[in-house]
Amino acid sequence: MKYSIIRSFERNFIKILTALLVCFQLWSCSVSRDSKNSSEIDLKDSSNVDILGTTRLKLNHEGVLRETLVYVPESYEGTQDVPLLLNFHGYGGYAANHLLTADFRQLAEEQTFLLAYPQGSLLDGSPHWNPSPPSATNKSTV
Repeated sequence: MKYSIIRSFERNFIKILTALLVCFQLWSCSVSRDSKNSSEIDLKDSSNVDILGTTRLKLNHEGVLRETLVYVPESYEGTQDVPLLLNFHGYGGYAANHLLTADFRQLAEEQTFLLAYPQGSLLDGSPHWNPSPPSATNKSTV
């Protein structure tokens, strides 16, 4: 039964998360076709991190790979709508490490909400988020 709930949730959640990430990407910045920005982003140290119950979702948008770590609490039954908490790491940080330093998994279990830790795109070799609109003074294009 739990497997069917997870599969049902995954189908709907992936659609919703993809739409949210695309909207965020379109709202926050333009996409660079520069080869430096279209390479895959390494989630450093993620292979050494205990992220039980976490799924890595990947979205490739115009050659730019976007990854998000998603945690679905065991308390989620797939029968009702629940909140989604987007938890963004800081400049130079990585989603997997941020999951451990800003770990809301226990609270997600207790309060039944979903967690998403998106990985920022690279700027001069460091992961970052850019919520600012494109402009002449904005050096980030992704």
